Amino acid sequence: MRNGRRTLPVHRHAVPQMLVDAALVAMAYLFAFELRFDSGTPLRYQHLFHATLPWVVGGTLVLLVLAGVYRRETRFTGRRDYEALVRGIVIAAVVTMGAVVLIHPVEITAANGTRAAVGMPAGVMALFLLLALLLPTAASATMLEQMSVEQLARHATLIVEGTVVSTTVDQTADGE
Repeated sequence: MRNGRRTLPVHRHAVPQMLVDAALVAMAYLFAFELRFDSGTPLRYQHLFHATLPWVVGGTLVLLVLAGVYRRETRFTGRRDYEALVRGIVIAAVVTMGAVVLIHPVEITAANGTRAAVGMPAGVMALFLLLALLLPTAASATMLEQMSVEQLARHATLIVEGTVVSTTVDQTADGE
């Protein structure tokens, strides 16, 4: 709480980053299915993909918010931010696997009339975890690399006798 008000665990400039992360998580999930099945995804797994995609993306974003990924501006990306990103994605992958096992979003009917739940292939979950870790992390690192030296100098971090001191250099119109 700040000044008696509740604040969201999302920085106001993080919304574009959240949209990019949502697209990257969706791509990672799609690529996981595509890479797992060499000769095309079987129909039952296509149904599973379409049934679970919205809550995989939404759930991953919620878990990333709870992990604290979007609390600060992206120009201050550091080790803690990457740790929060990894923590959120690993938890999202575990929750996704558990949700498919418990909820059974897709069922098929066998030739003898019995119904069976379609499970999540372990290969798809492993690929999703790896791709979901790779794509948003690479996007964050790319954004950090594209910052100009001037932007980095403006927000310098100094280490003074083991204490991290963050400074902001204000530039005046005179250039002083």
